[in-house]
Amino acid sequence: ANGRRDFGLKDLSMQDLEKVDLSDSKFQHSRLIKVNLKNADLTSTDFSNSDLRQGIFRNANLNRAFFVATNLEGADLRGADLSFTHFEGAKLKGTNLCGANLTNSSITKEQLEEAKTNWMTILPNGKRGFW
Repeated sequence: ANGRRDFGLKDLSMQDLEKVDLSDSKFQHSRLIKVNLKNADLTSTDFSNSDLRQGIFRNANLNRAFFVATNLEGADLRGADLSFTHFEGAKLKGTNLCGANLTNSSITKEQLEEAKTNWMTILPNGKRGFW
């Protein structure tokens, strides 16, 4: 729990990390393709400039996470807490945000239009609905 939390420049693709606590970790410039981080605590984690294509982040706590210039194409973020998360320059084509909480996140209209949302998705303004 108190060990090293810097995974920058690492390839953790296809790892099963379900329910792990990796809060305050750093994954800059890493590859996490098809990684399973379902139900993980990733609070304040930095994924900047990483490749997270087709990653599974269902019901994960990503509050205050950084996805700056990150590739999240095809990722599963259903039910994830993405409040106060930074998405500047992130690729969200086909990303599933159904039921995710995006309250106060920095995400653009264009990014949301590329992602999948539903009536359970909480938008950056704190209201539920489709973009």
